Amino acid sequence: MHPIHGTLDRTIADTMSLSANNRSPDTLADVADLNPRVTAPKMAMFLVLATMLPQGLNISPGGILLTTPRIVLLISLPILLVRILQGQSKPGLRFNLSDAIVCLVALWMFLSVSMTQGIVRSLVGSSVMILELCGSYFLIRASLSRPGETVAVARFLACIIAVDGLLSALDVLTERPFMLDLADSLTGYSQPWQQDYRHGFMRALGMQEHPIAFGNVCAFGALLSLTLMRGFRRVAVLAGCLTGLATSDSSAPIMGFFLACGLLVYHRIMARMAWRWWLLIISGGVFLSAFLAIHPFPFSFLIQHTTSNPQDGFYRLLIWSILGPLVQANPLFGLGLESDWAERFSVLNTIDSFWLASAVNFGIVGSSLLGLMLIGACNRPVRQSLGMTEDDTRLGRSLGIIVFLYIYLGFTVHFWGTCWILIGVFSAMRAHLGDLSALHEDTGETHFLSPSDYGAHRVGVSGHL
Repeated sequence: MHPIHGTLDRTIADTMSLSANNRSPDTLADVADLNPRVTAPKMAMFLVLATMLPQGLNISPGGILLTTPRIVLLISLPILLVRILQGQSKPGLRFNLSDAIVCLVALWMFLSVSMTQGIVRSLVGSSVMILELCGSYFLIRASLSRPGETVAVARFLACIIAVDGLLSALDVLTERPFMLDLADSLTGYSQPWQQDYRHGFMRALGMQEHPIAFGNVCAFGALLSLTLMRGFRRVAVLAGCLTGLATSDSSAPIMGFFLACGLLVYHRIMARMAWRWWLLIISGGVFLSAFLAIHPFPFSFLIQHTTSNPQDGFYRLLIWSILGPLVQANPLFGLGLESDWAERFSVLNTIDSFWLASAVNFGIVGSSLLGLMLIGACNRPVRQSLGMTEDDTRLGRSLGIIVFLYIYLGFTVHFWGTCWILIGVFSAMRAHLGDLSALHEDTGETHFLSPSDYGAHRVGVSGHL
């Protein structure tokens, strides 16, 4: 018997065995659980690991700061480019809407700063941001090839975040950023930080740049552990992520995590309703519009009832009132990466809003393109099929929720450093899952995954092999 015929027979037998055990048709994708464990691509794993390491682990040749993720990207991207040109990258890779938007984001980030501050500043400043955001996106896009690999990368990331969350307890106990100090002592790099106390305890930083950034990362890790892990591993990883979320004591990430849990519950309850997400979006938009129209002081009400420190919320509102007119006066290219607005208005030079900061740096057009990059990654649905594992569909749902959190929380917090790089990572993962799902729909065939070589062969059952 030809080996492919044998593989097909074994796979169909496994699927029929699942059905014989009275398992729901929705769980037939669990056939992938019969396959050997899929490992994450090494380049993607290196990038995820490097992204989570402290910024103090860096080198500075010629005064150029090269952090660990920048080093990984600079080394990996040329290799991936050669592989793509040689046709040895992932099969079925198609240039889609999300990829096009990422290219536009990179182009506009470079062009806008060149127009406001000159091409030299763009080469020095924008190029680094483009490398971290767009470089991470295309590295992940080009690294992933088979069903299950995206899940492996996400689980690996969640485990690293859990370790970071557990170690953050040392920050609270020592009242020092323990891991950041350790990294600085190894490289001699000195990064400024300040003790930030809330509710009588120092807010932990873990291995991140700020308690808010640390809280955001832990919220993402907790969501991934809830949806992708089972048994003791789920409990352990979730406990680590929630420890970091608690020690960061940041209201926005905590609120974001509870919103994510609410969305998971909503999906579970409304799973049989195909248009459940549109119902939620429309009803939420109507409620928000009515609230803003009826309440005399809507933003003050939200600040007082949704933040643990209303003083910070009112300061954010002040920054919006200052920078809003300045951005509206320069909608195309913004004010550039540096501006004297803080000195002119005698306020701190900090913008606690990702969307406002992006509009200041790259104009309203640039900020809108960043939003389209997140939304465009979700333009293809991830549907259940035998060509996709059940965990693939769960991850697609979780990444959609993470995209929502980026959009929602971006109005009250800024994303930089690790969170900035993870925008590219999460967008690429979601775009990859959408591509895999669309690939099966376009062929019009049902694909089985070989237990002997997971993803190496795809055998159609529409009358030909």
